Amino acid sequence: MLSQWTLIIIAIAAVLLAVTSSRILGTHALGFGTTGFMALLSLGSTVLLVAVLIFSAIIRGWFSFAVSLMCLIAMFLFFRVNGKLSAQVSHQTRYSGDRIAAALIEFKQKKGAYPTQLNELTPQFLTQVPSPTLKGSTFFYRLEGDAFVLGYTSTNWMLCTRGVDTPWHCDD
Repeated sequence: MLSQWTLIIIAIAAVLLAVTSSRILGTHALGFGTTGFMALLSLGSTVLLVAVLIFSAIIRGWFSFAVSLMCLIAMFLFFRVNGKLSAQVSHQTRYSGDRIAAALIEFKQKKGAYPTQLNELTPQFLTQVPSPTLKGSTFFYRLEGDAFVLGYTSTNWMLCTRGVDTPWHCDD
């Protein structure tokens, strides 16, 4: 049977793991497509994983526990790095989209209406139409009355759009 100190250490590790996962899967995770429900589900999965780790320590020994814990920590670090990279990609893509939006507004000021296609902006308003930072992705554009919607597909298949007077908004 496990000693009292061992159980205390396991309990502290479980609490630290839960706090760490809630920070990783909290509001920052929303940037890479995880909804509130998914964050809650992931936190529940963390509790389940901690229970499995404790069971592993009891049945298979501390070496198995240590290896499992290191794998779990590596997984959380991967999500943290992925979230930061996703934020950087999103920022760069939005900057490119803002350049297109500015060119669209300038096009309308000079010609009286928005273009029907983005390639009409070249070469007078843009040297070339920028692409989103994600490989293989393109900006989509559509007219809606006297306004436009510009968008792209972001990480985890989130649809991000903006209009003439509206900032970027991403939906899962």
